[in-house]
Amino acid sequence: MTTSLSRFHYHVGEDPAVGDDETARSPESFGPTSDEMGEEVPALSFNSDEAAARYYLDQLLQRDDRPEMRSLVEPERPERVPGLVVESDQDLNVLGTHQLRFTQTHHGIPIFGASAVVELTEARDLVSVNAQLDEVSGVEPVESLSRAEALRRVAEYTDVGISSEAGVSGRLNFYKDDSGVWHLAWFFTELPAEPPDMGEDADADTDALTGHGLGPRPIPPSFNYLVDAHNGDILFYYSAVATALAIPTRCTGID
Repeated sequence: MTTSLSRFHYHVGEDPAVGDDETARSPESFGPTSDEMGEEVPALSFNSDEAAARYYLDQLLQRDDRPEMRSLVEPERPERVPGLVVESDQDLNVLGTHQLRFTQTHHGIPIFGASAVVELTEARDLVSVNAQLDEVSGVEPVESLSRAEALRRVAEYTDVGISSEAGVSGRLNFYKDDSGVWHLAWFFTELPAEPPDMGEDADADTDALTGHGLGPRPIPPSFNYLVDAHNGDILFYYSAVATALAIPTRCTGID
């Protein structure tokens, strides 16, 4: 799981330094308005939503006391929070704001479950930040196990023949387990291989496939796996189909 990652939360409505009537925080509120000579500092402006989001993340993380958060700030690098990579951006039309989602990387390798979501106004002022981030340590970033060998370990674990084509999506990730230990892992998605501890339940409950008489419901196995890229241990797995384990139920209601 990813519960052991450190969480970060900021919302302008919860910031005591911001007035009750303010719905966003400007970039000027994070820095001095004048320099050492008393000269007024020009107002900050951003040429993109990403540049604004990176600035706010950098400023907030600098103010966090936790080492794992401050580790993301690299003053010697020209790009702010360089370990974060933009995954998506979208307009929140109902709220009239814009949202950017970042994923965290280490040595260019994604960190499983690590992300940061930044919400901005149309004027690129800050509304909120929600994140799960951490500092990778104690693990060699170069794999000892090939992707093909890691896929073979999944096949052995599930006792299912898996074609090499099914594992082409395998990518390296850093993964932090519930005990706080970091692993370099091969992350495979949508493998047609059901874990052994789920087979008995599936066989015993035929309603899951027949749909309680509502019609056939064949759902082929599809699971995501994390395999340690050094020793081949199966670290974590979960269904790639959100409703695969949900049993259909007959319901009545007003449409």
